Amino acid sequence: MLTQKNEKSLKKIHNAISLNNDVELLFYDEAFFRREGSLTRAWYPRGHECEMHYPITFEKVGVCGAVNPRDGRLFSLIFDGFDSDTFLYYLRWLLRTYKPRKKILLVLDNASSHTSIKVAEFADNNRRRLELLFLPPYSPDLNPAERIWKNLRYHVTHNVYFEDLATLENAVIQYLKEHARPNERLASLCCIN
Repeated sequence: MLTQKNEKSLKKIHNAISLNNDVELLFYDEAFFRREGSLTRAWYPRGHECEMHYPITFEKVGVCGAVNPRDGRLFSLIFDGFDSDTFLYYLRWLLRTYKPRKKILLVLDNASSHTSIKVAEFADNNRRRLELLFLPPYSPDLNPAERIWKNLRYHVTHNVYFEDLATLENAVIQYLKEHARPNERLASLCCIN
């Protein structure tokens, strides 16, 4: 259910999406990719079954990233876990790395690591270049970054056995590198253009 506050947030996103050259809109999210793979639908010869061996492990690779819906560029880093300090590190990196010196409107969920006092102070101190815009609670379908992680799983981790954590990490890094430049695939996943 949309409240008046949520409608204002969505209106602000819509205004940033339109041809506003002073603001760059980015959608941010985090995800974990487990070494313990996932078996999905696939085609096999008649009479044959898919047999996949997966390790029983909790090893995983954590990725946080922001996607630009205009051109499909993905700004991502790999972490072991996510907390306020990790998010602050990412924000500092993003402000240094993002080449157009425009103001960044970063749309994100309401995770506790995003709403901490440290993060609020950082955003306030950098308000000329950064504004955090929180999505309505429990609305991952409004964040195109969620679709990016689904696409990464589809192309990288589904139906694949990873011998060790380094192999998984290298596969994820390869995907992230391929999508660090403007590309149509991620732009189309954002469904904004």
